[in-house]
Amino acid sequence: MAIKITPKTAIAFIKVIVALSFAWPLSKNASKFQVIRFKILRTLLCINAVVLSVPTVYTLYRNDYNLARITKLWCLLGAFIQIPLEITQCALQYDRLQYVISEMEHNIKCAQSYEKKLYQQYVDRCAIFYVSLTAAVFLGASITATLPFIAANQIFPTDTKYPFDVEYEPVKTIIFLHQFIVIWQCFSIVCIGSFVGLLIWFAAARFEILSEQFRMVTDIYDITVCVRQHVKLLRYAQEVIIAFRSVILSLIIICTWAMVASGLTIVSVSIICFIPFIIRSTLTDKIQFMALCISALMEVYACTWPSDYLKDTSTNVAQTIYESSWYNHDKIFQKNLNFILLRSQTPTTVSVSILPALSLQFYASYLSTILSYFTSLRVMMDNDNN
Repeated sequence: MAIKITPKTAIAFIKVIVALSFAWPLSKNASKFQVIRFKILRTLLCINAVVLSVPTVYTLYRNDYNLARITKLWCLLGAFIQIPLEITQCALQYDRLQYVISEMEHNIKCAQSYEKKLYQQYVDRCAIFYVSLTAAVFLGASITATLPFIAANQIFPTDTKYPFDVEYEPVKTIIFLHQFIVIWQCFSIVCIGSFVGLLIWFAAARFEILSEQFRMVTDIYDITVCVRQHVKLLRYAQEVIIAFRSVILSLIIICTWAMVASGLTIVSVSIICFIPFIIRSTLTDKIQFMALCISALMEVYACTWPSDYLKDTSTNVAQTIYESSWYNHDKIFQKNLNFILLRSQTPTTVSVSILPALSLQFYASYLSTILSYFTSLRVMMDNDNN
């Protein structure tokens, strides 16, 4: 029997997987002690990731010209940088995130039957993709965390080197636990894309519910209620966009960083660039970095897919108003609908700094650009070999 994922289950699932990123704020009813404890743990784990970045940079500086190893370290460094970056951005948006989450939880708790049915349709539509994304990231983190128990020549989860002896206790155990925690912080930070998607999907669902309410209006009182809800929903959507704008930008940058770095290994047969001798990458390395690229592309898609749907549902309100029985009412009724119709024709888009608005068209362009990078790298390597 298949497990049915409800909206409440989906929210609890996202809350658990992003716990170590501290992106999910405490409830407004949290005690002063809970808030202080939350802030202290957030600061300590933020410093924890920064500390591991130092030996990673040191290892890159003292590299042994192993392409696969250098690429892994670059990808890990990007993940380690992303941890304090995302934690800081979510801390700056703490109050705004607290507001949008409390609104979401309240609406789902007090939803009417037809609203619950629509929320469930959204969960059924997205569950497989987001669970698959989380499972892929979890598998990668699990393999990295358990690597010392599998590989005979590696004593820590990451292949970083230290400028001092780490073979004796308790230094060895401390470093192992330190890296083990950071690896799971990386897992939580990477899954923040699912958190972004959750709130954008909820905003899209609210627009679709509002469309149904506009379709059923019969008098001026109903219009007034719908207009107030529309204004409130537009403000809510903007709050979600502002809260995650910088988070999405840094997520796209880090994913691009990881994919371009992995591309060096994926497209290479041998390489002479920047090093005094030829390096060959194995088939195992290529498969490993190909999986990393797919996970990064899925992470970007986790944000662009709901953003594209939000744009459509926000403009569908205008189409719903037009399809209603406005022609059976008086001119005052029609004039009020006209103002809403004009406002609803402007889509609500998730815009990120200098990048175009997130949509499936943007994702296709992004994917094309990444593939062109891979092709350019391949041409450069072939020229060097020749």
